[in-house]
Amino acid sequence: AGRITIGHRASDATIKLTLDGSAVGPGAATYGGPIFAPGAVVVSARAGVPGLPASETVTVAFPAIVPVEKIARGGWKVAADSAEPGEGAPENAVDGDPDTFWHTEWSARTPQPPHFLEIDLGADTTVTGVELLPRQGNPNGRIGRFEIQAESDGAFRTVHTGVLDGSENRARFLWKTPVSARRWRLRALTE
Repeated sequence: AGRITIGHRASDATIKLTLDGSAVGPGAATYGGPIFAPGAVVVSARAGVPGLPASETVTVAFPAIVPVEKIARGGWKVAADSAEPGEGAPENAVDGDPDTFWHTEWSARTPQPPHFLEIDLGADTTVTGVELLPRQGNPNGRIGRFEIQAESDGAFRTVHTGVLDGSENRARFLWKTPVSARRWRLRALTE
């Protein structure tokens, strides 16, 4: 599928949707921006505008996209602005284990977002997107709005902004132009 964008003429429209082709009922997700689906997906959506009946449901099937080559993890250095000792080490975010996670400090103090996770890949690496797996089994501390930044000439610049939907589903975010950098940063703007 890739990047899926849904729109409506009315600026105050609310779009409800499912990503498995199921009926769009009261518990369906609310569309908040582009959706990135790495595999095949069937989107069912319905729009509502205040004072008018809901639209008919529209269902569209999207095929899977070509898989993106993953970067070998060896030799990475990982740091963060905050981490919970004994539970949420920054290295957990990139260890490939879905049962571990990076978590900002919460027991001694609770610093508020934004937070960042910085990854030094060890060499300039061309990147076209990122795949994020939210914390599994517990919604506490899941990232909402975020930025992906790449370091260039000693300063980080934003190459992508996005929003995770609050679920524990893996999400892939692609940008239009490949970017080469050694150091990358995930800035969590909201939870």
